Amino acid sequence: RWQSSLVETALASITHHLYVVDFYPDGRANLVYLSPNFNALTGYSHEQLRSYWDFWYEHIVYPEDYEIAMEHDAHQRTGKDTSCDYRIQHADGRVLWVRDSTRVVEESDGLRRVYGVIEDITERMAVEEARREDHVEHRVAHRHRERVAAEGRAVRAGRQSRTGRLGGEDRAE
Repeated sequence: RWQSSLVETALASITHHLYVVDFYPDGRANLVYLSPNFNALTGYSHEQLRSYWDFWYEHIVYPEDYEIAMEHDAHQRTGKDTSCDYRIQHADGRVLWVRDSTRVVEESDGLRRVYGVIEDITERMAVEEARREDHVEHRVAHRHRERVAAEGRAVRAGRQSRTGRLGGEDRAE
């Protein structure tokens, strides 16, 4: 009994969301395990997902990323280990990025047991986006400096050309 309590305490301390789901040959899904921190990640209760597996796809997965999540689900159902990044919408409206990684174990009776880990990667994605924006801003600024320098050279060349012609005409007269 103390080992069970120890395991539950250890699992509750993990910041990632852990889950185990069985996919049956007839297409049914049964959620076997859902980590205690599911509510913190999504704002939804265990019961909402336990009673209806598609609740994840219909209510939690961000609508624009639905196809990505469904492709991930299809890979699991066909026995393929998979990992992908997509957005979810917390019950309070916040949009979070997650990495959903799974390992599939084929059972002898055609059942596929999926062991999954969902990691909140929102901060990492924000940093990556900021880096991309900085890179774009740097490229735009660099192009602007090159354009200004080229325009400056053209203006100077035009002045020199006019000065040379005027100077030549003055000498000829």
